[in-house]
Amino acid sequence: MDTGDKYLVLLRRELTRAQARLGRAERQRDALAEQNSELRRLLRAHGIELPRRFLPRRGAAQQQDRRAK
Repeated sequence: MDTGDKYLVLLRRELTRAQARLGRAERQRDALAEQNSELRRLLRAHGIELPRRFLPRRGAAQQQDRRAK
């Protein structure tokens, strides 16, 4: 195996690791978003309103939907 082939193997390994890290980060983001939604729902159910600055921005859900596609 020449140097170019070894380099390609290393690049492929690094790509695989990067994709795995990205997948974990996306799953964590989604889990946190779900927890956030549940906490907001519980607060509303108990009559606790969040200040506007803590409410999701307009279009944030649509942006997340686009990322999921």
